[in-house]
Amino acid sequence: MSNEAAWLREATADLEVGPAEMYKLEADEVLVKVSAICLNPIDYKVVKQAIFPLQYPTIVGWSFGGVIEELGSSVTSFKVGNRVAAMQSPKMRSKAEAGGYQKYALADPATLAKLDNNTSVEDAVASVGNVATIACALGSTSFMNLDKPPVTSDDSKPNPSNKDKKILVYGGSSSVGNYAIQYAVQAGYTVVTTSSPASHSRVEALGPIAVVSHKQSEEVIVQELAAHGPYARVFDTTGKQEVGSILTKVFGKKGGSYTGVISGGTPVELPENVERKAGSFPFELYKPENAELNKWVYEKYLPIGLASGKIIPTTVEKVHGGLGAIQGALERVAAGEPGKKLVVVL
Repeated sequence: MSNEAAWLREATADLEVGPAEMYKLEADEVLVKVSAICLNPIDYKVVKQAIFPLQYPTIVGWSFGGVIEELGSSVTSFKVGNRVAAMQSPKMRSKAEAGGYQKYALADPATLAKLDNNTSVEDAVASVGNVATIACALGSTSFMNLDKPPVTSDDSKPNPSNKDKKILVYGGSSSVGNYAIQYAVQAGYTVVTTSSPASHSRVEALGPIAVVSHKQSEEVIVQELAAHGPYARVFDTTGKQEVGSILTKVFGKKGGSYTGVISGGTPVELPENVERKAGSFPFELYKPENAELNKWVYEKYLPIGLASGKIIPTTVEKVHGGLGAIQGALERVAAGEPGKKLVVVL
């Protein structure tokens, strides 16, 4: 059994496919034989823009899945042969060669989801990073603190009063927006969102009461969003300065606060009466204060949600060609294809 990886030899370099060592597992680690790797916008930014300090040469890759090949001695919640989807945890990120761009990758049991036989690994790896993001942003007490949606018939139904609380999801046609809308709607909240006209019908099918075109002028967007408000919580899936400007105007003179993703670009500048809560949400989810929420996401919400159809995955395009296809696919990710995830299959 030999390993191979797509190596990042130095900052901003192209990936190079070459041999990699097989890992000797620590007690609390899992070795996954990788069959699918999801390419996220952050992957491109790490590879080509060097937004994080890394030790080179390194193997990157945040979302991957396949079949468990080997278990550490203390891992009891999984078995060899389980089909899984993984999100690289902060613990694994600290290891230079522990990313997902390889044939055999290390996984942290705390950020590993066991998949139903009817759930495709490709759908799961396309979902895992975004689901971790929105569950933390919307569900953590440090951020929006919304109720969790019911996943099984044994779960309590949504609080009826939630329907009186409007949630604005800016960027509903994005992959993150796709999952955020579903989460909030299924938790019983009334959701307003934005989308391009091309994605309007797809976004509308997720259940928001209104879908505002973000291709309009800023003035019209502000007017339409304000007319649908006020909002109990606001989530920006873009991390863009222009969206911060729009939300500031929607809030008006009283100001307000919103939760937003970190885009890796120029920091968003806001007036003093507007607060933006931002974070690298999958890694925020891993923090001790979110331990219960993290466990729920990986053991229940993601696997059961996908198996039952409660979570509708974003559109997946399979990219063939193995590890050597990652570099070209990353260039496509950088170009942007809203509402779609590229998944490299091995």
